[in-house]
Amino acid sequence: MRETNGTNELPERWSAKRKAEIVLRLLQGEDLGGISRATQVPPTELEAWRRAYLAGAEMGLKKRTGDPAERELVRTRAKLGETMINVWNDSPESNFVELPQFAFGLVTPGIT
Repeated sequence: MRETNGTNELPERWSAKRKAEIVLRLLQGEDLGGISRATQVPPTELEAWRRAYLAGAEMGLKKRTGDPAERELVRTRAKLGETMINVWNDSPESNFVELPQFAFGLVTPGIT
């Protein structure tokens, strides 16, 4: 099957979308030589496209999702709560008065 741009001619430049479609065919097991002949793109270039595609996919999976500031806020709140518990446990009052659990976000006031 010959790859064309609708006018029976091969494109001078391949779009990223079209390259991705060709790479997906390679990843699905189509023959490299067959795709190379159909597209008239050398096998070495097709392999370079495949490597670039997989590297991009790997980088996409390495990215952290969510807002970094939000992650830092959650981490800081946890450390603050831990520090408050340690300070309370070391104080003389801790022997006589139980610290409310909602002070550390462990439970919501009024909801048991």
